Amino acid sequence: MAETTSVKLPPELEARVSALARKSGRTTHSFILEAVERHAAREEKLQSFVKGPWPPMPISSEPARYTGRKTCMHGSNGWPGAPKPRPRSRELDYPD
Repeated sequence: MAETTSVKLPPELEARVSALARKSGRTTHSFILEAVERHAAREEKLQSFVKGPWPPMPISSEPARYTGRKTCMHGSNGWPGAPKPRPRSRELDYPD
């Protein structure tokens, strides 16, 4: 036997659900039951995706540090044997 669960809906939502159920030829109960089933299935699918087959990420109090850009900006352009970048001139040509 099914258990009984009460859900209190705001009047506007109750009116919307009742109208939609009537238009589709169903009872309000079956309309709400189908909506809950769909939402539960969606949440289960989402939880299984989040859980995933991969190991959990380690939690650290240290922020992640990205060091790759430092080698590009300091030293060569990131390519072995490449010359250091030269500064561009800042002169602008304005019409007289």
